[in-house]
Amino acid sequence: MAEPIKYRVRNAFLRGLTKLMIFLVRVLPLSVSFAIARGMARLAALIQPHLIRNALTNLRIAYGGAKSAREMKVIARDSLVNLALTTVEFMKMGQVSGESVKAMCAEERGGIERLREYLKAGQGVIGLGMHLGNWEWSGAFIALNGLPMYAVGKPQRDDYFSNLAFPWRERHGITNILKSARIDLKIIRALRNSGVLGLISDQNGGRNGVFAPLFGIEASNVEGPAALHLKFKSPLVPIVAWRKAPGRFVFDVREAIDTSDILSDDESDNPRMTRDERIREVWIRINRVYEEIILEHPEQWLWIHKRFNTRPPGEDGLYK
Repeated sequence: MAEPIKYRVRNAFLRGLTKLMIFLVRVLPLSVSFAIARGMARLAALIQPHLIRNALTNLRIAYGGAKSAREMKVIARDSLVNLALTTVEFMKMGQVSGESVKAMCAEERGGIERLREYLKAGQGVIGLGMHLGNWEWSGAFIALNGLPMYAVGKPQRDDYFSNLAFPWRERHGITNILKSARIDLKIIRALRNSGVLGLISDQNGGRNGVFAPLFGIEASNVEGPAALHLKFKSPLVPIVAWRKAPGRFVFDVREAIDTSDILSDDESDNPRMTRDERIREVWIRINRVYEEIILEHPEQWLWIHKRFNTRPPGEDGLYK
């Protein structure tokens, strides 16, 4: 079935814009490319005001009355700038050497060594990524430091963008795994081969998601990270590369989320929770850490995403 014409027109425009940006990133100083990215973010805020509206809805949920309307608008706009900078940096990542990628990232909390310690148990690591800072850089940094890194992602609606992004990741040692509704054999091998399985799981989980609180209200979450954790006992480790400046990041690996009581209940002859209740409880703990990281770097999270779009039965939508 052919795509509607509006999607074909949109995709043609985005392809052309992407080709232009790739060319500019290749030939211009990086500082100029960053300046162009900032300009494009400001333009996007003007010509697509719904993006700022979505962000403000999310910010009101997260902060309540703790931030003024002006402060929240600044965070929303800065979030768009972060997305634009991330796009330029990812394009650059597709061109530069692995050593250049590593040089742009500093470590905090001994991140790589912490991952090595978790991997020694032989159960792999479920790396809980986020749309914060530069999520592409964190995966590349792990792979370039010699750890097996697998990134689970869905193909883009337009194959052109998948065919760009996947080779750029592979260039720096990341193994791509296409997202599917079922547990893929490649995912099982990644964990059993003591790899880091990267799952960016901070977006709306849709109608088939698991509801758990985020910033005080119920949010739909994809089941995958919690289900894999219960099945394979792989530690859930939050991983981010937050931005110090354009082209400069801090690679931050947090301690594994403690779910020992949930895993014990899962193995008990007389469990107190059902499987669905265990999945929800795992997600409650994941979201607590997500909240903590988001509030540490609010200007770097993807506030424009309709994170709370799927509501529990009977609740009205939150976005206009």
